[in-house]
Amino acid sequence: MSTAGTRICAVCDRPIRTGGREFIRHSASGARPSDWAHDLLDPACKPVRVGAR
Repeated sequence: MSTAGTRICAVCDRPIRTGGREFIRHSASGARPSDWAHDLLDPACKPVRVGAR
């Protein structure tokens, strides 16, 4: 369940508690929200490997 204002990491799909990096997507109308990711080397970010063998 997501609450208003909670930023979700685009890499691991987990909530970002502190810090974070913003990736601004270009939109002429401003309709696309920015993507967020955990800070580099943040232990809370555990990417899911898709197609791993």
